[in-house]
Amino acid sequence: MKVVEADGHYVEPFDVQNLFIYSGETYSVLIKANQDPSRNYWATTNVVSRPVKTTTKLAIFNYYPNTPEQNPPTIPTTGPLWNDATQRLAQSLAIRARQGFIVPPPLTSNRFIMLLNTQNKINGFLHWSINNVSLSLPSTPYLVALGEKRLHKGFDQWSPPDGYDYKNYDINIPPLTQMPPLAMLYIGSSLVQRSILFCKMLTP
Repeated sequence: MKVVEADGHYVEPFDVQNLFIYSGETYSVLIKANQDPSRNYWATTNVVSRPVKTTTKLAIFNYYPNTPEQNPPTIPTTGPLWNDATQRLAQSLAIRARQGFIVPPPLTSNRFIMLLNTQNKINGFLHWSINNVSLSLPSTPYLVALGEKRLHKGFDQWSPPDGYDYKNYDINIPPLTQMPPLAMLYIGSSLVQRSILFCKMLTP
């Protein structure tokens, strides 16, 4: 895979065998489809940074006209060990802003947004929350809603919270929270850029 974008900004392209994505991060990658087209191929994902307690998740890279239901003939890979940070460090060090696309930050800010990460009890279950707002994905996928120009139907359009009552808030006793259709936390026009993980397939 060739990484070409990170968190809404073009980067100098670099190749990786495994792509490490942490909470809130987005990447765009190019994958050159130059393998044997008579079969399909595995794509796998695993948890890192802590002992693995979940099974490897699987997806299939499908070469048309093969059926997507046709399993690849090989055993799925498990990726690097959860505590092997070598490739993760190499990926972080490889990220460099793409020359010609470097956007300097503004000299001053016009808005201050404070984000408090908590675990709130919702309908009897603990959910990750930000400023006491949790996320529930809508039935309409983001890219579908974007392509059909009906984001107003797929996503709640109310403004995100700017902060929280830090003087009276006890982080150890978060309040009960209800899940809205979607909480959009954004800064300026970076919402679309930071929300799309775009994987482009290239033919040989």
